[in-house]
Amino acid sequence: MLKREALEIVGSIGKPSKGKDVWYSYGLPASLCKTGTALRKVAGSGCEKCYAFDRGNYHRFAFKILPAQMKRLAAMDHPKWPAAMAKIILSGESKFFRMFDSGDLQSLPHLLQVVDLAKLLQPHGVTIWMPTQERRYIKRFTKLGGKIPKNLVIRLSSAMVDVPAATFNNMPTSSQSKNNPPIGFRCPSDKQGNVCGSCRACFNPDIKAISYPIH
Repeated sequence: MLKREALEIVGSIGKPSKGKDVWYSYGLPASLCKTGTALRKVAGSGCEKCYAFDRGNYHRFAFKILPAQMKRLAAMDHPKWPAAMAKIILSGESKFFRMFDSGDLQSLPHLLQVVDLAKLLQPHGVTIWMPTQERRYIKRFTKLGGKIPKNLVIRLSSAMVDVPAATFNNMPTSSQSKNNPPIGFRCPSDKQGNVCGSCRACFNPDIKAISYPIH
């Protein structure tokens, strides 16, 4: 498969400023999040003030970003999506990729697509970090006997700010801290220009809990 053909299938990949040249990403519309949409109506939830829904560049440049996100959403149903994504990711130099910098899993088939992508990337030393609120799909996948590739780091996100994330099967988690001390490893990005820099904690499955400070 040529890279041009791969791009026709997947649409595009993102390059968020926080990741700089460290990692690239694949974002979907935050307005279509399943669990996140419900949590946005809950005071004190991690999704109440979603950065990808109505804040920052995601909101300011929605006229440009949203069409690309919608195309990616449709692309995830394409049978060649994993192969096309692998082609694009491996054409770059980064060994780190994020699913999703906006939006979330929409279904079990979407999770299966990401798992297949991880399997294709594993021999090449590429790690995928995927934060998610959609525990139901992860649980269904594991109950059906599915195995999560070691290079796919799924972090279960906390529903509420300052509250540890619910987990299962010892899966890594992430949370947001505002009034209480950080839960686990504290994300250092706010102290280094809001970029990851040399930190790769989110991609490390041995770091079981990561906390992102809210200011």
